[in-house]
Amino acid sequence: MQVAYHSGWSARVNGQARRVWGDPLGLMIVDPHCDGPCVVDLAYDGGMEMTFFRVLSWLCILSGAGGLAAGVLVRRRLR
Repeated sequence: MQVAYHSGWSARVNGQARRVWGDPLGLMIVDPHCDGPCVVDLAYDGGMEMTFFRVLSWLCILSGAGGLAAGVLVRRRLR
């Protein structure tokens, strides 16, 4: 299976964590270290980039909500 490599990928083979890295073409490599049938589970958590942008998104949402609330309070005081 060909999947593009990103640092946010992790792999487990038969329940044990395995190293994931990229090849020169930018595809993912997992060395399963098993003989015979193996079950490879891939998980993508987005890495540090995804965590950063999730936090940034929530900060934007909260600041927008805070700005709306401040606007409502200012309008009430002006009346």
